[in-house]
Amino acid sequence: MVTQDARAIIVVAQDADAATTVVEDVAREGVVVIAYDRLIASTDIAAYIIFGLTEVGNGQAQGVLRALGITDLEDTGERSVDNPVQLVKFEGDPGDNNAKFFEAGQDEVLQPYVDAGIIEIVARQNIANWDVTNAVIAKENILTAQNNEVDAAIAANDNLGQGALQALSAQRLSVPVSGQDATIPGCNSIAMGDLTVTILKDYRAMASGAPQ
Repeated sequence: MVTQDARAIIVVAQDADAATTVVEDVAREGVVVIAYDRLIASTDIAAYIIFGLTEVGNGQAQGVLRALGITDLEDTGERSVDNPVQLVKFEGDPGDNNAKFFEAGQDEVLQPYVDAGIIEIVARQNIANWDVTNAVIAKENILTAQNNEVDAAIAANDNLGQGALQALSAQRLSVPVSGQDATIPGCNSIAMGDLTVTILKDYRAMASGAPQ
């Protein structure tokens, strides 16, 4: 792109670490580089354009809580210290900066309920490469360890949510499961009554910020 006289490049980094060296080389040529959706950890980027990732995590947790009948600490439905929610959390790829913000947003909503004894996080696992197969295996192992006593799962995206659902279905279990990204499979899963919540990040809104 630089050899073709590009003066600005917008990068959605599949591998943010690998992109760092390339960004530095491009910036030395006087080209403006904008990191889009994925952070490239370099002082040579001109801007970083992203959604409110913490708020995405908030929405995932809030959607699952509503499905469990939990409105607030004063109205926890059938859940109590004697009957806490057994919750599983599937975080994203450990090398992805976005995953850390999703997790922080989820925990921001969940922590008061954990402190009150209404929710017990029985497992928390990062899923390498956001891979659905890895999510299925992880969920199977967790279900075995928990003797299938799991009441809900918060998955960091629709892909991981689909993996969780596959493992749950194999055990004939149906519990609230979150995702995010509003992918076609994720939205179809909601329409079929499987996935509980996804989050639409409207890229038409985010994309308009890049040229500015």
